[in-house]
Amino acid sequence: MVSNFFISAGTVDAEILNNGESETIGVITSESESTDAETNADVSAIGRIDVSVSMALFLDKADFTVALLGSDYEPETIHFTADKTGTETISFSQLPDGDYLLQVTGNGFKTYEQEIHVENKRYALQLTAGFCEGYSYYQDSDGLHPGVLLIGDADGQGTIDAADKDYLINLIHEGAQVNEENKSADLNGDGEINIEDLMFFVKGYLGEVDKNTKAYIEKSISPDAVKAYTPKNVMVGGKIEDMLKGEGEATFMVDGEVTPLKCPDTV
Repeated sequence: MVSNFFISAGTVDAEILNNGESETIGVITSESESTDAETNADVSAIGRIDVSVSMALFLDKADFTVALLGSDYEPETIHFTADKTGTETISFSQLPDGDYLLQVTGNGFKTYEQEIHVENKRYALQLTAGFCEGYSYYQDSDGLHPGVLLIGDADGQGTIDAADKDYLINLIHEGAQVNEENKSADLNGDGEINIEDLMFFVKGYLGEVDKNTKAYIEKSISPDAVKAYTPKNVMVGGKIEDMLKGEGEATFMVDGEVTPLKCPDTV
């Protein structure tokens, strides 16, 4: 079902931004009447999947490729370095209902896969490279934790097992230099293959034992299910759609008074 929201002064659950402080001025209300065109609008592709990736390991660099199999989207690659350790988010919007497979690959990391069933909602997943403190990842836990990208795929086969350990130890004994063939063994991305990489391998190898590494999926109303309408006496700067998604602000001018607004996360 598409929710139609009528936006005007006094009926927006938004915040007036004034010198860094905010004040709630009203609520968004559902507009019951809509045109035939709005009623007949195509609402078959309003699903959305947001994937956030962050680092819980101290690495010199790490690259991840995020793909949504079953969709028309091309894979996207995100980059982390020792100086760039924030959160990167990739969004897949206007998805038809159906089953999708989220796949995340990275040099030296086990291939991460998680099935997502889409039904006209927004599905948000958080993934971290390594385990985060404060969460229980054991199989009998509640599962309320981020998904884990496991480090330790030294031989580049997409898995973590004894073969990775043997391959890595042999490279260390040989004093091997990083090249295109063995680059997956440089687990921490510092350009060398040494005992530090073996320590990172142990973290990922032990992390597979009795651990649930799949992400908890948060469900909410899809932003693509929201339609915003503005009365004729209101001038708008910016995109209301972006404001409703929490991706920006919109400026409203009513009777000559300009007010920048942003919607809270609960919209």
